[in-house]
Amino acid sequence: MAEPVPHISRYIIDGTDDDVAASYATLAERARTASFGLLEREYVVLDTETTGLNVDEEELIEIAAVIVSGTDVVDTLQTFVYPGKPIPDIIVDLTSITDDDVADAPDPATAVAWLEEFVGDRMLIAHNARFDWGFIKRYASKDSPLYKRACWIDTVSLSRIALPRLISHDQTTMSDAFGVPRGNHRAIGDVEALAKLWRIMLVALGDLPHDALGFMAQLAPGLEWPLRHLIKQAAGDRADARFSMQALRDHSLSRETASAGALIDPASTLLDLASVTREQVEEAFSPDGIVGKMYERFEARPEQIDFALDVAQAFHDSTHRVIEAGTGVGKSISYLLPAALFAKRNRVRVGIATKTNNLLDQLMFRELPLLRDALLDETGSELTFIALKGYDHYPCLRKLMRFAREMDEETSEYDIVTVCAVIASVAQSTWGDLDSLGSSLSGLARPKIVCTSEECLHGKCSFFPRRCLLHGARRRANESEIIVTNHALLFRDMSMAQGIMPPIRYWIVDEAHGMEEEARDQFSLEVRASDTMTLLHKLGGSQGLLRQMQEAAFGAEGGTALLGPIGIALEAIPTAEGLVDALFEVVRDLAGSGSGRSYSISEVWINDELRDSELWDVVRVAGVSLLEHVDKLARACRNVLSLAEQYDEFTEFNVELSSAVMRLAELIEGLSLVLDGTNDDYFYYATIRNERGDRSRRSDSLHAALVDMGGVLSERFFPETNSAVLTSATVAVGESFDYFVHRVGLDRLDEGMWETRHLEPSEGFYDNMRMLVVSDLPEPRAKGYDEALIDLVREVHLGLRGGILTLFTNKREMLAVYEALRPLMKAEGIELLCQGVGKSKRVLTDEFTTKEDSCLFALRTFWEGFDAPGRTLRCVLLPKLPFSRPDDPLYQERNARQNDAWKAFVLPQAIIDTRQAAGRLIRSRNDAGFLILGDQRLQSKWYGKVFLKSFASIGGEMVGIADIADVLAASREMM
Repeated sequence: MAEPVPHISRYIIDGTDDDVAASYATLAERARTASFGLLEREYVVLDTETTGLNVDEEELIEIAAVIVSGTDVVDTLQTFVYPGKPIPDIIVDLTSITDDDVADAPDPATAVAWLEEFVGDRMLIAHNARFDWGFIKRYASKDSPLYKRACWIDTVSLSRIALPRLISHDQTTMSDAFGVPRGNHRAIGDVEALAKLWRIMLVALGDLPHDALGFMAQLAPGLEWPLRHLIKQAAGDRADARFSMQALRDHSLSRETASAGALIDPASTLLDLASVTREQVEEAFSPDGIVGKMYERFEARPEQIDFALDVAQAFHDSTHRVIEAGTGVGKSISYLLPAALFAKRNRVRVGIATKTNNLLDQLMFRELPLLRDALLDETGSELTFIALKGYDHYPCLRKLMRFAREMDEETSEYDIVTVCAVIASVAQSTWGDLDSLGSSLSGLARPKIVCTSEECLHGKCSFFPRRCLLHGARRRANESEIIVTNHALLFRDMSMAQGIMPPIRYWIVDEAHGMEEEARDQFSLEVRASDTMTLLHKLGGSQGLLRQMQEAAFGAEGGTALLGPIGIALEAIPTAEGLVDALFEVVRDLAGSGSGRSYSISEVWINDELRDSELWDVVRVAGVSLLEHVDKLARACRNVLSLAEQYDEFTEFNVELSSAVMRLAELIEGLSLVLDGTNDDYFYYATIRNERGDRSRRSDSLHAALVDMGGVLSERFFPETNSAVLTSATVAVGESFDYFVHRVGLDRLDEGMWETRHLEPSEGFYDNMRMLVVSDLPEPRAKGYDEALIDLVREVHLGLRGGILTLFTNKREMLAVYEALRPLMKAEGIELLCQGVGKSKRVLTDEFTTKEDSCLFALRTFWEGFDAPGRTLRCVLLPKLPFSRPDDPLYQERNARQNDAWKAFVLPQAIIDTRQAAGRLIRSRNDAGFLILGDQRLQSKWYGKVFLKSFASIGGEMVGIADIADVLAASREMM
């Protein structure tokens, strides 16, 4: 394989094969001299700027276009457009186009007429073409190419197919990846950049297997698809060749090296396993040792050695550990090193489970490759490792190809592009999953291209096992010493009696502060309106499974025996669909019995009082009626399945029907449990979206969730595990581990089976961190709080002028402060970003972490797993302590069962969450900054001292709102 290319590696998906990365790195150079035949003729690249995103309400403010022939720009058109209304401030900020710029500009109809004349009959190319087309076609002549969607080539769609391994297909990312000078959100700059990117995309498209391109060009033959002729031309003389996904996978897998064979399962602790000794650990963490060779300017830290020794001792003794390792300890390599040495010397597997994909990717694509290379250099033996995820993370190649072949003129253009992008990604990946595709799949129903465990054909599938992306990964997991997964799959595997992953008796659970919540999610039963309707439609829709089986039965010898039970099943479906609507229509009324509709989502605890109400009687009647019809449907489907198993031609149908029957059984179990409500192991609640409309209503759900996950873990996780090391930067409250230990069930094990350990970072690590406690912000519900909060946030931003992450607990409060301060921040030259205001989390993260003068308002998703190195993050501001809402169903259930539930559960969790937020600030010894806590309750309530005690190693000082800007400004230059 070719060597990885450093520059392009920043812009392609982690894990991309080296030869693919090397090919991407040559695209720009090859595009300069490439010839594209008919596509070298004159074409038009265009872009628009508008007053907003809604095509029905907003207007054009700029049009730019260039005519290109080969590599030459032949002609240029650029004009401002008068929109007939003021340009919003956010658009002015983005484009720098002002009302003065457009005051004397032509109106949209005139500007589009100019464009129409400029374009003539040339091909049109635009990035996100549907957006530009939507605005322009309103004023274009109906016989003009501008009016016809089929004349527009969308380079977003093209890049998703041609460049499936890019981390993003926005124009900015592609320009940076391929060294193309980019515009500054002005139309003319964007089209000039896109003209160069267009040629790069064509070269990349031609690099894909031509028989695969020919297959793509034949999809949905009745649909007018703008990219079809382009892809067919790229396929060349292979446009009509037969495409085989099996052959494509065989070609990819031919590059794999032979494995060392399966590992042992040390189910018995009596096995004589080699220990990792103190001497080996200390040697590994020396400058010339294994870890020392992994990192430039490596400095051994005593805390890392202590951590590694604890892991080694736990594995040797077959005991469990809880290790809190503060930020700066470097816990990843501290557990990877002893885990790798133990796994290699004993030929056993060690599992590592993470909460966030960020950490999983960091381990898989940074830490473990470095460790593998260092171990190979030291021992001559290569460490084997793999990431393992659940079924719904991998494309099922059988279903993907079937869905592709069944596409017709009713298929959406987005779905065709997505299927082509998945095929292209498979062509450029030895292994991979949908998470690495760089595409949201939002337009495609994910079940169409992924499999459930019940739907899998296993040995009857032509891709099983080696060609299959999922089973191939699981086969490799059998032969891998380190298996990296997520909390979800770990506990999903546990809930299914270890039916997913190979036996793993040694576990490192990182980010362990989140393991109880994820375990509860995996053991919960949920009845969601949208999922239920999808299941019913999958069975009884016009192209549904039962309809297909009905049609097949007419052509199968003796198949008419199936028609009766199929008919009974189909008759039950419309009534069941109506009852789903009826049930969740009355479920929505439960929101009025809870906290009201002040939040976008209401969670309503279903307690005894609610069950005694007339409202619940209506819910129960609707639910029981639905249960009766779903049970009737399930019995009919089982009858169909029993009869169909006699015929070979129904094999694939039977697998999918068996999966549907299991899902119907889960629906019956979950709904019965909620309606009955007598199983005290569970608590019950409804989740209701408060937005209006059918889409919102279909997202409503009913839940039965286990109260005490610690009891379940103590019975089903720890006894099946020789040793589990649970680690996080935040699991203790003050100096006590009692809260965490009880939540995960360790306190239910025999004495001596587990220990806890707290490791502080090296001395001086927090010397550059200052904590300020605001002395005069009123309590959240007190008079004057809203105004004082705005004052506080304003003064913090004026004092530090960049690098501030303000973490809110309430979206409405965040947006109110943002709207109040945005004009002032703009006038002061401070770029203010806000979660949920026009940009994705990824874009916000990229912008904030690359601009030192930017500031970010964010919600809970930024409280953990978010890293901003150096000066890009110099202050974390928490206006309010992160207590869970008082109407949280789990808290209400616990409070009903024990009087001190708030003190036992809510308070310690809020402290841990606050410490998680503070952990965003100092990620290395070179970082510096302020942690600012604004909540007055730190001073007025007894529990304030408990919070502050958790930050005792940092210390803190009181400061008023009027003085905080000066305090920050005085330290600004030293950061």
